[in-house]
Amino acid sequence: MRELCHRCHGELPFSTFGDRHDDETAVLFCPRCGSPQILLQDHMRIEAPDAVAHDSTGALPPPRPGNVGKSQVDWRAAILAGALVAAIGAVLSVVGMKFLAFGFVGTMWTISCAVLTLSLYARKHPTLRMDARTGMRIGVIAAVLMVSAIGLATAATGVVLRFGTHQMAQFDQESAQKRKDLQAQFLEILKRNTDDKDLIAQYSTAINSPQANSPEMLAGSALAGGAVQGMLLLLLSAGGGAFVGMLRGTPAQQRGRRHDD
Repeated sequence: MRELCHRCHGELPFSTFGDRHDDETAVLFCPRCGSPQILLQDHMRIEAPDAVAHDSTGALPPPRPGNVGKSQVDWRAAILAGALVAAIGAVLSVVGMKFLAFGFVGTMWTISCAVLTLSLYARKHPTLRMDARTGMRIGVIAAVLMVSAIGLATAATGVVLRFGTHQMAQFDQESAQKRKDLQAQFLEILKRNTDDKDLIAQYSTAINSPQANSPEMLAGSALAGGAVQGMLLLLLSAGGGAFVGMLRGTPAQQRGRRHDD
């Protein structure tokens, strides 16, 4: 019978064992590394499974320190919740272009997209850990989905109304009138704050120039305005999600806080 040293894994010659009985253990030293050897009875030996290395205890390793206490996010559930909230917000935004009441509801729904998404997510996973970091991440996802949904819905509606039903003439007239009112207000403010007539004339010429009122410039201004609104919604949703996540917590954490109080 071959015996191996537990340290150097070298073979221990049978002659070094001496005579040992089945009802006792024998202690000897490895002739190569000098490590003490304890020879157990046959019925006391436990064979390790093939999947465990010969120098392993067979116990599972402890969790990595970096993963201890880290919040887990079910991104599939978070994205589905954010997509549902964004779809409803896009519908309200499109309907609000015709009815002002739906426009107000759509605006409030858009601003609250992070809170609504977190509520749906917490209802789906009530036992997962919730904190400020998790709420902020889900809030950012909700804002990105909301901005994308509203942008796509508005663009598709504009294409249908302009080229399909030809109902954008009134919208163009109203937009042009609003633009003229803003230009007039800007020139009035400029006249009150400066007496330089040349500067006022230059600004007036630039504002009323064909380049400033071209379709390309108007489209670029609309995209820039939408981008600014999207960034503001992203910041609002990130902050709101972090605040709601910090206050909400998991039910176990809430019970623990009530118990401590």
